[in-house]
Amino acid sequence: MRVTDNLLSNMVLRGSQRNLATLARLQREGTTGSRINSYSDSPSGVGTIQRYNTLISQNDGYQRNVGRARVFNNETDMALQDLLTVLQDARELGIQATSETLSHANLNIIGTEYSSLINEALSIMNRSVEGSSLFAGYQTGSNPFVNNNGEVYYQGDLGEMIAQVGPNSEVVINIPGSEILGSDLSLLTGSMDMALDLELDTQLTDLSLGQGWSSGIITITAARGEPFEVDLSGADTIEDIIALLQDAGLEAEIRSDYTGLKITDPDGGPLVIAEFESGSTAASLGILGSSDDGVITGSDIRTQVTWDTPLVDISSLNVAEISEMEITIDSTTISMDFSGATTLADIKTIFDDALSAAGIPALEMFIDGDGISISVDNGTIFTISNPPGFTTATALGLEGTGSPARLFNTLNEFVLACNSYDTDRIKDCLDELDAIEKHILQMEVSVGNRGSILDGMEDAAMQRNINLRTNLSSISDADMVSVASDLARAETAYQSSLMISGRLLQTRLFDYL
Repeated sequence: MRVTDNLLSNMVLRGSQRNLATLARLQREGTTGSRINSYSDSPSGVGTIQRYNTLISQNDGYQRNVGRARVFNNETDMALQDLLTVLQDARELGIQATSETLSHANLNIIGTEYSSLINEALSIMNRSVEGSSLFAGYQTGSNPFVNNNGEVYYQGDLGEMIAQVGPNSEVVINIPGSEILGSDLSLLTGSMDMALDLELDTQLTDLSLGQGWSSGIITITAARGEPFEVDLSGADTIEDIIALLQDAGLEAEIRSDYTGLKITDPDGGPLVIAEFESGSTAASLGILGSSDDGVITGSDIRTQVTWDTPLVDISSLNVAEISEMEITIDSTTISMDFSGATTLADIKTIFDDALSAAGIPALEMFIDGDGISISVDNGTIFTISNPPGFTTATALGLEGTGSPARLFNTLNEFVLACNSYDTDRIKDCLDELDAIEKHILQMEVSVGNRGSILDGMEDAAMQRNINLRTNLSSISDADMVSVASDLARAETAYQSSLMISGRLLQTRLFDYL
């Protein structure tokens, strides 16, 4: 074949351009730090990068929401603490006012101090954060409580502001003022934790007092090396979860107190259990976290009791103590005997029948979170106690008094009672004050739990951010050591191609002859 000057020059030009393109690509990768800088570099890779960037942007939004929710939650917590301080001052004044040695003038002075406490409580309940009222519901631009001629009214609404703090997680960040204002509902909240022990056949849909779990994949980093994924979506019971984790090379078991799971790295750790991308599976199983010693002790995920739950299945309940109990309402005391009860439904039936037989206003016994509680909606005060020689009320967590929790109404009642020198009325107000304090304390517990949830969601968001950015880096980031080496070779190749082409394409006088 004849090699013409045109063929030779085209071949040299194509080789030089190819070497120049390689050099330009490596220079671009070295400058940007990314191996994918255009669609032509990797069409599928660009799509994956865009997906991860979207997930990272969403996760950044979750982190901002967690931050704002934390501010709102902390301010709510401080307000409730300050309100409890006002109620403690009210109690001290009430105790002073019941003294038989006080003169009418002194009672009038105490009444004036109560009026000051009302204004102080009003100021606390009208607090705002970042321009938004804490207790106004959705009406965040105005004060939720107004004092009109001694009567305090709530002018907010029942709105609950919800923050999206995870892909499948939402948290209510406020308390509507109507809940703090109280109602005529007399409530005795059970103090006995009756949540059921975790067992191998416990259904995952029943976990966390019936909240269930989030089916999906988790990411595990153990002592043996790189992170790996475990798909738990096919599990139905705790036994299934344990089997899947054991198949993945971990030791898994139910905690010794039967409240959650315990995961151990047999190689000694460190051990990290994280969410896969934007999931929440690990958190819903209570095993999200890390441990330097390779042991992660999961949080409480026990299940809720039902009316059909046998009493012997409630480990915190001493069935031998379930016998007689008394309830006093409207100066009438009723005795009831639960010694024949075998389930919670039996307890409720005996309770309802005893009240019905005595013609007492209907009190409702209901399952409340991890125990049972009792309420009546007409403002009647009732007391549950143990007859001499029995401890049934204590065993069931029902020993105590149920009273309406009417915050400002009760404080106003104190003022009127002091001004009318009615010490019996003051004593009644002290009983209601107990219920108000319990009511606010329950809100404090709720706010504290919300803070713990936000801590967990913040940790999850941070871990999710690390995972997402690590995955993005593995796809888009250039290996700078490799790029530097390849760049040096590409520069040498390009310079060589220029030198060779210069020699091959030299023009001499003989070429024109």
